[in-house]
Parts: sequence; C-alpha cells; structure tokens
Amino acid sequence: MLSIKSAQPRPFNIEEYYALAEHGILHHTERVELVNGQIYQETVRGKSLRAFDINDYYKMLEIGILKESDRVELIHGQIIEMTPIGSRHSGYVNRLNHFLSKELGEAYILTIQNPIQLAGHAEPEPDVAVVHHRD
Repeated sequence: MLSIKSAQPRPFNIEEYYALAEHGILHHTERVELVNGQIYQETVRGKSLRAFDINDYYKMLEIGILKESDRVELIHGQIIEMTPIGSRHSGYVNRLNHFLSKELGEAYILTIQNPIQLAGHAEPEPDVAVVHHRD
C-alpha cells in the first residue's frame, strides 16, 4: 500500500462529475460540488471530501470513469492514485515474496499487489498480503 505522504486523491473532471450523477453514484439529494478536481459534500460539520464505497468504485470501472489499467486504489472512501513501482521497490517485494513463500508453505496464501476488500470503503492493493484460505 502506498505511504500516506505520497497518497493523492484522483482528480475528476466535469464530464466525469456529471457521469457520476447520471449513473446514480452521486445522488440528487446529496449536496455535492466539484472543486479543483475533488468532489466535496456538505455535512453538518462543513465540507468534506465525498466518500465512495466499493460499489461506487466498481460502477466507475463499469461506466469507464476508471479503467483496469489505472493505478488507483480505494482507501478510506477515496480513490487514491498509486505511485509508480520502481526497480528498488520491486526488488524488495520480490525478496519478501521469496522469503515468505518458503516460510509460510501451504498454510496461507501469499498475494502480491492484488486488491483486498477490507471494508465498505476500502479496497487497497498492498505490496504483500498474507491471507487465510477461504473455505
């Protein structure tokens, strides 16, 4: 997963903003606006970034706002642009993969840079994740 320092919300353009409304991701009852590429929602505490859930995220893929090739992930309701993977980073991930594969054996699944649904507003793509087998 990318570090908080480098995490940047993906900007939206005006056409995407209208498409979000047209396809029901943004609802007519919401008080939202597009400001500098970000969608803000008015709440009782003031304006905050509008959170998206996993259904919204996949709907954006379905209607073409997001593409499978986009380097983004859903973190705390925000679509975050991922930083490019450099050779040093890739080397660390490969070494960790090699080490953990030998240590874990068949007891767990080792997944490398794949999405994991954690909650309704998060689907990160961690560099390495150790997960249980599903029954």
